[in-house]
Amino acid sequence: MQDISAVSLLGKRTLIIGEVGSGKTALSAKILLSLIAMRLSREITVIDMAPKRILGAGGKITDYIDIKYLKNVRYFSEEIIPPRLSSKSEDEALRYAIMNFKKLKPLLDEYVANPTKILIINDLSIYAHAGPFEDVDACIMESETFIANSYFGKKIDGKFPRIGYRERKFIIDLLKFVDNVYVMRKGGWEGC
Repeated sequence: MQDISAVSLLGKRTLIIGEVGSGKTALSAKILLSLIAMRLSREITVIDMAPKRILGAGGKITDYIDIKYLKNVRYFSEEIIPPRLSSKSEDEALRYAIMNFKKLKPLLDEYVANPTKILIINDLSIYAHAGPFEDVDACIMESETFIANSYFGKKIDGKFPRIGYRERKFIIDLLKFVDNVYVMRKGGWEGC
């Protein structure tokens, strides 16, 4: 896989999208490590919205980076339930989505109140299930460099259509506000 230069992402808004298991979090972790190597740790906030790995999906940044490297990085995370993978009905999935939103919103609010120059969001799709676009937009406006990854695929999209529709619309709206889009495919990525 061709590497993305972390330097080229500074001062820009970047979105990494793709299918389940396509390497979005792994790429985000590599970028984060590069930024840390550039001695930018104190300027970085990571909001890790991902659930624990389940059935080959999900995964926190800390699954890819030893926590010791995040010593000077502001790292926010919560215990998240993956709505589509943990639910038997759409109503149950929506309940989990709302629960996740309520846990994650304070993390976004904290970032807006005390921003750093660089913001990295892992698994933004979890917030897209029930959270308002304006919350993420406020974070983007406070950051100089914004890097996020999100599910954007077909593998689990149709399981619960209301969540899938909301998530897809959220990401399509976000695409209008970013400078770089990397679409993860098996064996690599494509820049748009």
